[in-house]
Amino acid sequence: MEKRIAGLSKADKNLLMRTFKVGERAFYKALSFGSQSALALRLRRAALEKGGKVMVTIPECETIHDANGMMIQTFANGAVIEVDKNSGNAVVKYQDKVKARKQNLTIKELYILQEYAAAF
Repeated sequence: MEKRIAGLSKADKNLLMRTFKVGERAFYKALSFGSQSALALRLRRAALEKGGKVMVTIPECETIHDANGMMIQTFANGAVIEVDKNSGNAVVKYQDKVKARKQNLTIKELYILQEYAAAF
């Protein structure tokens, strides 16, 4: 899962780079969470105050919600995540083998399972 801060105008980006005395490369690393320095943390805080939004990128997959309360995600590599929306139990399958199980799945844990499934 990749994170970045987006939604800033060009003028706001230029203002932040001038204010913090950083070039485009340092600015990009800070806003893409590639740097954890004190300067990068301050830059991200300022970007959020200027209206930037944290965006998360996850692998694309087909998601089907059926009438039986199941959510099934199929990834390009053949991995499948099946989630029972009533119980919150999830199973990751790859090549007809169960690779992981999770009970009481949260949204954050779903993102982790999606990354795991996409990595096969």
